[in-house]
Amino acid sequence: MNLTLPALFHDPLLIKLFAALGADHLRYVGGCVRNAVLGTQIHDIDMATTHSPQKVIDILAEYGIKTIPTGLQHGTVSVPFGQSVIEITTLRRDVATDGRHAVVSFEHDWAIDAARRDFTINAVYMDQNGQIFDPLGLGLHDLTHRHVRFIGDAATRIHEDHLRILRFFRFSLYYAHTLDPDGLLACEKFARSVATLSKERVSGEMFKIITHDGCVNILKMMQNTRILPMLYARSTDWPQILNRLIDLQRAELQGDETQNQSKTHPAADIILCQRIVALCGPRKCLPKNSGKILPISAHLSLSRAQSTLIKKFAKLVTSKKKWALFDFNLLRHENGEDFARAAAMTLHAHGKIEATELQKWQNFQINDPHLTPPFKAKDYMAKGLHGAQLGKAIKSATRRWLMEYSK
Repeated sequence: MNLTLPALFHDPLLIKLFAALGADHLRYVGGCVRNAVLGTQIHDIDMATTHSPQKVIDILAEYGIKTIPTGLQHGTVSVPFGQSVIEITTLRRDVATDGRHAVVSFEHDWAIDAARRDFTINAVYMDQNGQIFDPLGLGLHDLTHRHVRFIGDAATRIHEDHLRILRFFRFSLYYAHTLDPDGLLACEKFARSVATLSKERVSGEMFKIITHDGCVNILKMMQNTRILPMLYARSTDWPQILNRLIDLQRAELQGDETQNQSKTHPAADIILCQRIVALCGPRKCLPKNSGKILPISAHLSLSRAQSTLIKKFAKLVTSKKKWALFDFNLLRHENGEDFARAAAMTLHAHGKIEATELQKWQNFQINDPHLTPPFKAKDYMAKGLHGAQLGKAIKSATRRWLMEYSK
């Protein structure tokens, strides 16, 4: 199979990499190949090479190409590429595995490298001209037929690396029409082994699942097979809440495009954190007692910014107040437009405000996009107010103005 390559593959840096390392020694692999075959958007570039990691570094240095030794032990060298990196990994064979780590030896045989991979659709390579190489003779067929299955015995693949359980669900969500029964059975059998994985590795897969708009059914299947049950809310309505939230988020983005809105789309972290609260339940997203650590932090690796967002959304949902237009405008003023829009969607998804109230908030925000009080701090400083007194006066005046503004 020979593909007509998208423009991305004609980037000068990619052409230079093939010139440096040699067309016979370098191929594309992973998601960029899968998505090129399927004609879908390509998010990152991964490559495989017959050269050792040190040789890759030495050769690229001669060509003036910067490298980052991100994972030399496992054969990976990274090359800066715009806002991301290209990962170039030496062909490998697994020497020893324990479910979490692997000891590898470097190889020159593409078929050996393909055989150690997790899924057949992940063992497909492509050269710089778009020629597809399928050493196992299964990957291209499974990819075009939307079938995600383990290479060889599923239980053996999972025993080698327990993260493959989560990857099975993530790959199936992105690439399959249905779940492979043998793979599903093996994942259910070894479900408890996920608990041995670091939360960083777990989060890497879970976040990619949660942020996919079709995630609800896969997450329900993961819950039914006892994969990470500690993350889920005790309530039985989380699928409905998450579905409502995803519908609102999708409608928001589509509405922006239809109306040619100039406002920025919600940041990826906002969308992720909204969905985590919907999935896990607000009570698991708030610190216990006076502590600052969220209960879900025991299972997910969260940045400080993500933890703050999650806590804010959870507090909104658990609040017993009756929401009014003033409260929404206060959110806008204190947290910004993106957060306020997301807060309104979160409240509606959790049944805290009606659809009519949500629409009123959204319309008000569109019709009155500027929320700037008609006074400044210097106005109060001129009256002799400073420090805490100044802050208190401005806060009080702002609330009075917002109350009047929201009538």
